[in-house]
Amino acid sequence: MMGKFYFIKNIQGSLYFLLLLFITPSMAQQAPLHGAEATPLQTKIILENISDFPAKTELCIATIKEDSVNFIGLKLENDTIIYCQNKNYLFEIGAITKVFTSTLFASLVIGGVVKLEDSITQYLDFSPKQTQKGGKEITFLSLANHTSGLPNHPPNLVKLPYYKIEDPYAVFGKTQLEDYLKHKMKLKFPPGEKYEYSNLGVGILGYLLAKSTGKSYKRMMEEEIFAIYHMPNSALGEKYYSGKLAKGRDKKGFIVPPAHFNAMLASGGILSTAEDLSNFVLANFSHDYVLDFQRTKTFSISKEMDVALGWHIMKSGNEREWYWHNGATAGYKAAMLMDVENQKGVIILSNISGFNPIMEKIDLLTLELMESLY
Repeated sequence: MMGKFYFIKNIQGSLYFLLLLFITPSMAQQAPLHGAEATPLQTKIILENISDFPAKTELCIATIKEDSVNFIGLKLENDTIIYCQNKNYLFEIGAITKVFTSTLFASLVIGGVVKLEDSITQYLDFSPKQTQKGGKEITFLSLANHTSGLPNHPPNLVKLPYYKIEDPYAVFGKTQLEDYLKHKMKLKFPPGEKYEYSNLGVGILGYLLAKSTGKSYKRMMEEEIFAIYHMPNSALGEKYYSGKLAKGRDKKGFIVPPAHFNAMLASGGILSTAEDLSNFVLANFSHDYVLDFQRTKTFSISKEMDVALGWHIMKSGNEREWYWHNGATAGYKAAMLMDVENQKGVIILSNISGFNPIMEKIDLLTLELMESLY
C-alpha cells in the first residue's frame, strides 16, 4: 500500500471517520453510521495489520460484547481502504466447519443417537483395515478432538487422478473415502493418547454421523445447526452462487474457483457470513445445553491449550479461556474467537488465500482485537 494509505494511517480517530475519507459520494449514501465505528485502539490495530494485505482484499470483522455486535466491512482497492456493508456476504470458512460438525455431534450425543465412546465399526457395514492400535479403538470422540491417530490428509490423496493442491478434496468422494477405510487406513499412534490435527478424522466423523442417522450431512447441518442457531445465509454446496459471495482471491489477486470438499465436507465445506457466525457466538453466551456440552474439555494438549469438541481452548496467564478456531482455503482465510465467561468475541472473514503467507495476520488481528474488548 502507498501514498494515501500511510498518510491516513497516522490519523487518530474512529474507523468510520478514517474510512469515510475513501468512500465515494454514492457509497456514502449507502453506508449507515451504525456498524462502521471502532475505538481508536481498534482502528490502530486494524490499520497496522492490513497495511500490506494484497489488492482486492475484502474483510468482514465482527466484534462482540455481551449482546452487542459491531460489523466492520473493508475493501482494499487502488491503494485505498473502502468501507462496505458485507456482514451478509458469504465467505468460505474452511476448517471452522469442524466447530459446527462437532456441534452436530454434540446434539446427537445428547439426543442419545450416538455416544462419545462409540467405536466407528458400529456404524459401518464393512471392516476397516485398522481401527485399533496399542489395544485402543478409534471412537467418535477421538475423531472430533484430533486424537484418533489418523493423519491430517488421506495418504493416497496426491496420487489420485486430477488432484490439484489448490482444491485437494475435489477428487476425494465417497468411493475414495470408503476405499481408504477398507484398504489403506493406518493409525500413527494409539487413539486417545496424543493430539495430532486431522482433517481426515473429522471428514470420517461427518461420514459416520450421516451413517448413524440415515440423513445426509448437508441436511443435518441445515436442519439441526443453521436453522436452530439463526444462520439463514450459511450454506453447503449449491447455494454457493445464489447468495452474496465475496470472491476468493489467490496471492496475485485473481479470482479462485470454489473449493470442493466432497467426502470431506464435514472438515471444511461451509460458507457463512459474519452475521450468521455472530449469531452462533451469541448462542454460546446463552447457556445452550448442546453448546455448553460441546465446549467441555476433552483433552489437554499443553499448559496453554486444551481441546473440546471442535474448539481449541486457549488458556492465558490471566485465567481467561478463549475458544478458538481458524480456517483457510485456496481463496479465503477466516478466524473465530470467543470468551464465553466474559461474553466477548471476534470473527474475521477474508478473501485472502490460504496459500498466501500473509494470511497469518488474520489470526494476529483476531487476537489483538479480542484484547481490545477488555
